[in-house]
Amino acid sequence: MIISVYRKILVAVAIGLFIVSVLPAIAQTTRTRAESECVNDTWYCTFWSTCTEDIASRSCRLLFDCPNADDPMPPVTQSCAAPCTADAWECTAWSGCGIDGAKTRTCTITDDCPDVETPEPSTSEACAPTPQPTPKPSISPRPTPSPSPTPLPCNLTDLKERIRCRLRSEKISATGTITYLPEDCRAVGDSVVREQCFKTYQQVRSCRRLLRPSERITCIKKILQLGDPAAAKTACTQLPADEQSDCRNTLRNRVFTAVVFRFDDLAYRAQALISRGASESAVVNAITSLEEAKIRFNLAVTLAERKTIIQDVQKMWRDFIYLVAPELQLNVIQ
Repeated sequence: MIISVYRKILVAVAIGLFIVSVLPAIAQTTRTRAESECVNDTWYCTFWSTCTEDIASRSCRLLFDCPNADDPMPPVTQSCAAPCTADAWECTAWSGCGIDGAKTRTCTITDDCPDVETPEPSTSEACAPTPQPTPKPSISPRPTPSPSPTPLPCNLTDLKERIRCRLRSEKISATGTITYLPEDCRAVGDSVVREQCFKTYQQVRSCRRLLRPSERITCIKKILQLGDPAAAKTACTQLPADEQSDCRNTLRNRVFTAVVFRFDDLAYRAQALISRGASESAVVNAITSLEEAKIRFNLAVTLAERKTIIQDVQKMWRDFIYLVAPELQLNVIQ
């Protein structure tokens, strides 16, 4: 009986020793096979932290280093800044109330959000001017008043009548200067901006000496310092960050001004058709539409509005040419 129990103990011990000696080899074989078949490292990362100064973070550690791969550690930081939804504008303080009952300020875009077109804040508001005290009579002799500037002709209340007057007065005047206030300049409330608008028209008027429309447009772009818009836009991105916004605004304004003067060149081409047989009333109607389009284009806020205005002008010009073509002595190339 004792010998039988002793034999059982010896068998159990032998089996245990066998298992202890074989298991490490089996485990090693299994690990070696897993390592030979793996293709990626195994990383474990914690959840992202809360957003601090537009940055979220986490920690990552390597759980399994696959000898067949060299995967980089997953990113441990990421931006969590909210996307922009509007342009940012910065405006100066309002000026004092002028004698014309308006106060003005200047607004500059400081952060141009690429996905939206935020309207510029108001730069002019009505106000009540402060009454000026009546000056006391001066004892000194009254100075001789300077002569008043000669008013521009055709200063009529009706737009069509102003245009008709301009067409007839320019037949008489052979000078290259403007003898009237352009309609889009007339629509400007700020006197300083209105004067600059008039000066720009005076400069661009010199381009009318060129015969071909394409040559006149090239001349206008040169005066406006507008070369290749795409290249200029790329050049803006090369500037320091604090100068890029002003660069883009300047480029945008030059492009819009060039479009307005394309409308003006169409008006000049319509006016020239009178000498070739086009009726004055048809030309007056066409120029009136172009002048109204220039004013609407300058007041437009979004690119979609400006695109619609350009398409309206293109259609109006085709209709006008179709209307006056039978009256012309020669065919007109649109």
